[in-house]
Amino acid sequence: MRKASVYTYFCILALLCTACASEDPNLLIGSWTAYEVLEEGEVLDINASEIQLEFVDDLIYSYKSTLDYQEAGQYNVQASYLYTTDTLQQVQSGRKAVEIIQLTPDSLQLRMNDEGKERILKMLRDSSSESTSSID
Repeated sequence: MRKASVYTYFCILALLCTACASEDPNLLIGSWTAYEVLEEGEVLDINASEIQLEFVDDLIYSYKSTLDYQEAGQYNVQASYLYTTDTLQQVQSGRKAVEIIQLTPDSLQLRMNDEGKERILKMLRDSSSESTSSID
């Protein structure tokens, strides 16, 4: 019984540490590269590493995706949601929101809705780049 309670304690501690880490928006700062994209639970057959996201500490972001899509602008975090406003496009699309479902020092997972389908973007921190450079 004692082993089970110690195991339970460590599981709860791990969950609390994960929850605390995910509430710190400063963990976003830096460059991120996707390693997997899921749509409705199925892995999309794309080169996920083409998807890159960078956050700078003055609340500026840049995003690069497949098919040469890019956007950049301002972001902010409220609770578990990441809000972005793209300022690159000629036609302003307004503020977008995605849910941050995991944020740790080395991983980021975002849940979004793409034409009514749930899409999960799984990313890893790019340790070889500085957070002050922008994505070209």
